[in-house]
Amino acid sequence: MPDYHRSRVAGGTDPKLRSLQTQIILSVLLAVVLAAAIAGIPTLWLIHQQLDQQAWAQVDGGLQAARLLYDARQEQILRLTRLAAQRPILGTLLADGDQAKLLDYLRTLQSGESVDLIVVCDPQGQAVLATGKPPTPDLCQDLEAGS
Repeated sequence: MPDYHRSRVAGGTDPKLRSLQTQIILSVLLAVVLAAAIAGIPTLWLIHQQLDQQAWAQVDGGLQAARLLYDARQEQILRLTRLAAQRPILGTLLADGDQAKLLDYLRTLQSGESVDLIVVCDPQGQAVLATGKPPTPDLCQDLEAGS
């Protein structure tokens, strides 16, 4: 019996008891880490999915707004085209065939209406005159096919 008391007093704790305490501490630590992982990983995945959906919703909203702006501008240009075609001076200049005067008139119209390009097309779908370089050589035909 004295040997047992001396080993406890000399070493402080029993090696078996120290091993048991280490196992309990490691088990509790492992349980905490596993509980955090079990709760955290699905939460992080859910947050990721929500952020992804919100980002795509913003992209879709921006695309829709851009389409609406484009459609409104296109409608405005179509109204301007109809208005310009109904002006008597345009018909007179076209009938006279004076391209210099017609080009001056179109450039004045272009700057007054803040448009990038005005193209006059003939009934056959050919560009007769333009205030700049058309983006495609078949612009008149493309417009005719689109209407």
